[in-house]
Amino acid sequence: MSELKQMYQLLEQMVQSAEVGDKTKITQLNEAYEKLVSKVYHSPLTPLESRYDNYRHSCVMSVTMLNHMHKKLVANAKQRFARIPQPLE
Repeated sequence: MSELKQMYQLLEQMVQSAEVGDKTKITQLNEAYEKLVSKVYHSPLTPLESRYDNYRHSCVMSVTMLNHMHKKLVANAKQRFARIPQPLE
């Protein structure tokens, strides 16, 4: 499986975890994402990789913010995720 496909799947799981406010799962998924990215890291990021990274930050922030911000950040993450094309493979 390509790294891009794995990144997408991790992000998909992150939005599900963010929706329920599962900070532990988000942390685990974020660590897995960072480990994967560190294997293939290059600079600068491609536009798609940048979008993935922005989405990841929205999910992580959603479980670290105050409760009233959580729903807004989850909605933002879901909106961003909806615009990310799924990798073909």
